[in-house]
Amino acid sequence: MGWDGDVPVTATTTSVSHGVNNVSLVATLPEARRKGYAKAITDEASLAEPTFPAVLIASPPGTPVYEQLGYISMFRFALWLKDRAESDAGSAGA
Repeated sequence: MGWDGDVPVTATTTSVSHGVNNVSLVATLPEARRKGYAKAITDEASLAEPTFPAVLIASPPGTPVYEQLGYISMFRFALWLKDRAESDAGSAGA
């Protein structure tokens, strides 16, 4: 958790397993963005176990932050979503 005074403005999680720091769920409140909070908390989370490399999945807005921290892109992928109501409606006549 990252704070601006007594106000929480950013958060992340890290799990250390199988030789890597897995950084995930980096989030910053909209009004606190572009002030370095995400960069600071991600940098700290990346060092949960300093002898291990760190990995994360980046959203497009977070990519510049992670590149500044020295992360390199391994590959890109798209995550697709189909609304459940549309799925149910489409299969009703099948």
